[in-house]
Amino acid sequence: MTNNYTPESLSAPFPKSVLTVSREELSYLELTIEGELPELYGYAFIIGPAGSVDSKPVPGTFQIHPSSDGTPLFNGDAMIYRLDFDKVQEERKVRLTTRIAKTPCFYADKASVPGTEYEELRFNNHGLARLSTSLGFRNEVNTAFLPMKFPGQNERLLITWDAGRPYEIDPKTLEVVTPVGKNSEWREQIELPLPFGIVTTAAHPFFDTNTQKLFAVNYGKSIATALSPLLFNDIEKPLQEFEDFLKAVEDRLTKVSQPTQLLVATKSKLPLGEEIFHDLCKEVLKFLLNQQLEKEIEEFVEIFRELLQLLLLEKDVPQRFEKIWNELVQVLKYELEKGIENFHELCLEILNLVKLAQILLPAARKMEDFVYLICWDGESELQKWEVLLDEGKSTTPVKIKQSMHQIAVTQDYVVLMDTVFKLGPEQLLTSPLPKHPQIENLLRKYLDYPETPDTTIYIVRRSDLDTQNSTVKAKKVVIPRGAAHFLADYENPNNQITLHLAHNTAWDPSEWIRKYDQSVVSSTDNLPYGMSIGGMDINHLGRYVIDGESGKLVESSLLTNFDYTWATAIYAYSGTVPTAQFENIYWNSWGCWKELLSQYAFDTYKDYQYREVSIEKVREVTKQGIPVNLCRVDTKQMKICDTYKFPTGYFGNSAQFVPRRNGDGGSTDGYIVCVVNSGDAKSEIWIFDAADLNRGGQGPLCKLSHPQLNIGMTVHTTWLQNIGNRSSSYNISVCEDYHQRVQDTKSPLIEKLFQEKIYPEFENNSASA
Repeated sequence: MTNNYTPESLSAPFPKSVLTVSREELSYLELTIEGELPELYGYAFIIGPAGSVDSKPVPGTFQIHPSSDGTPLFNGDAMIYRLDFDKVQEERKVRLTTRIAKTPCFYADKASVPGTEYEELRFNNHGLARLSTSLGFRNEVNTAFLPMKFPGQNERLLITWDAGRPYEIDPKTLEVVTPVGKNSEWREQIELPLPFGIVTTAAHPFFDTNTQKLFAVNYGKSIATALSPLLFNDIEKPLQEFEDFLKAVEDRLTKVSQPTQLLVATKSKLPLGEEIFHDLCKEVLKFLLNQQLEKEIEEFVEIFRELLQLLLLEKDVPQRFEKIWNELVQVLKYELEKGIENFHELCLEILNLVKLAQILLPAARKMEDFVYLICWDGESELQKWEVLLDEGKSTTPVKIKQSMHQIAVTQDYVVLMDTVFKLGPEQLLTSPLPKHPQIENLLRKYLDYPETPDTTIYIVRRSDLDTQNSTVKAKKVVIPRGAAHFLADYENPNNQITLHLAHNTAWDPSEWIRKYDQSVVSSTDNLPYGMSIGGMDINHLGRYVIDGESGKLVESSLLTNFDYTWATAIYAYSGTVPTAQFENIYWNSWGCWKELLSQYAFDTYKDYQYREVSIEKVREVTKQGIPVNLCRVDTKQMKICDTYKFPTGYFGNSAQFVPRRNGDGGSTDGYIVCVVNSGDAKSEIWIFDAADLNRGGQGPLCKLSHPQLNIGMTVHTTWLQNIGNRSSSYNISVCEDYHQRVQDTKSPLIEKLFQEKIYPEFENNSASA
């Protein structure tokens, strides 16, 4: 490990402008240019979450603060940003156009906000998921792009997410056109009788321009796999016991809440002058409830213990579970002390949560482990193969423990990865009671688990993807240390697959700062809620060579640098087509911020298996800080050859390579475009020389800005040389796609919502697919 780190105090706090964003849609906004604008051309696209239809505005501004209630920044409608460089050469102008991705579930969300006739159907944020118990899960498609180029057509562009079908947009208008595949062509993670299901897939599918094929995945987890970090045996009998347990909770909590219901209901009917009597009744009731809480909890504490023993097949319940009811009683008492009304509201919310669990439980029983590899030609129905693990004499379904955030494709193989971005119950539904953070903290404590320490890869031969078969076998490979993002050389000579990985060791990007979190080293209470947590160890960049036929790891090389591989997040490289052999990859690391290392993250990852930096050193480094940075890695030498550190208090993100006009097409012949946020609520676009990032300390070639430019948190990017109106006729009819699902709800109100607020927005869609 290169450990030339010299502590430098980052006195500036984490820039709060990352936490705010504008939902204003702009058209051809001319940006102000500071510095020398290089010979850019084409169009750079950036995507990121931009809050929800009910996000509260920041007073006196055009911005919103989507994470002010603790919602993770990754949860939000997709805002698409396009930087037009087509006027650079003639007019020295760069223009910006932005659009919110308006999918069918977006219009459902918009139509059901409070104050509308559909309010009872409304969506709410629950961790990474935005959910309506009547309508289902939002597909927010806010994470990445995928360009596709088919013969005789203009370039096509997909927007993607980890928990929903990809959608195609028109690159010129930025309007949503169609999903990829009908609802019926995708298998849901959990099948519920709701219009909007949850489909887990890769946010980074792959388009092979050599064969004009799109490769994607559709996977799911059984309830046993989803809970495997907590429970280690057959789940069927425990599920039945859990149903009984939920009924016990419902009965006892209903009994507890009955007197509070009476008191809350009568308050508004009291004659003037009798408030004192009402307040006295509240104090008496608080005393009685405290006594009753003890009694009711004690009665079903044994039920809970028996359930845990059954789940864990152990005689003695582990200490951390045994303490849960004592903690729950204390939380309930705390809420009671805040007032009868508050306690009554909590009881009702828990009862609603119990009812939701009772709805989900029968569907959870039917959840299965599955992975489908999908291939698509851009016009026809999806081709699918179930991926089975090749175990020699037998095959078994592939079990994904976390997520499949990214896949890669080579000449002869498809590479699937179980990535460290967790998509479990704690991330998707972590915020069922947003007004009661103590309860949510308790749920996280007992439902969450650390990311897996290793990377599991599944390799599929492309030659085995026979349309006459419904299954395909995969070889399993395990690489030490986890990873979320990776790239693969397209060429695989002698069946040798070369992978380039960023190892997110002891850094969990699926966890974020909650309102009940405390920083390990920061004294401020005003933490950047919603932002991903900080890292608990140095990250690494790896290059691995794997034999595609045997699944054996042939060669490995690890690069670590204290200054440049802390919280390594986003990559950039030359070209948008499959790269024969990567020569240079640009990595964007988020550095180390004292506000982002929560005590929860510290406790969760302090015993990380591959720890390289002691926890004492982690604490010291976090207190001092490490700047956000860019670095260029020569993949042959596995050496950092060029670097840039962003100034103190600046957050540079979403790096994108833009080739130089009339250049030689080399892997450094171009520019790096980044979104940059500072602490003064300012967003800018910085442009670097890809061959000389730092330029002797001068840094970026130029900066683009505008008073209306407020981007906030962004994720991935892409670049297109040309844009034109979409020329494909492929379109999924929204009405046909959802008609039966809407009918199955047997709800006249939901049917009216779709007829009046959703279908008309897509009335030009055809069923040509």
